[in-house]
Amino acid sequence: MRITERSHYGLRAMICLAQHSPGRPMSAREISAREGIPPRYLEQVLNRLKNGRLIMGHRGPGGGYVLARDASEISARDILAVVEDSDGGRSGFLAEIECAAARGPDGAKVCGPGCLSKRVWVTLAAKVDEVLSQFRLADLVAGAGGAEDVGE
Repeated sequence: MRITERSHYGLRAMICLAQHSPGRPMSAREISAREGIPPRYLEQVLNRLKNGRLIMGHRGPGGGYVLARDASEISARDILAVVEDSDGGRSGFLAEIECAAARGPDGAKVCGPGCLSKRVWVTLAAKVDEVLSQFRLADLVAGAGGAEDVGE
């Protein structure tokens, strides 16, 4: 599994909003400056977060973005699912793992229900989702929820 720049920026933007005064909008320009995220790219990420109902936008002077719900109710999985996936990750595991080499010469899948290694990949995808679900935005802001808390 590869973590994309979009996922990294989405998580950083959400942490930035959670650290900011609750309920007080923060502009994209402010988030960009604080996090060092290119403004054009940040706008795309913020649009995905807004469409995924994780943030709300307020227009006009003093406008910007705020969390749509409490930081304790938003997991890292929620964020990554929204920024990476068009259906918000509802179609299955966030880390979809497919055997890239499991295709025949004609391009058809050869990895079927009898594939003995598939259990490894399905288990891995489930564990990735489980770990990402444990990280709450509020915990990340408070400094808790680090790797040492997960099992190191």
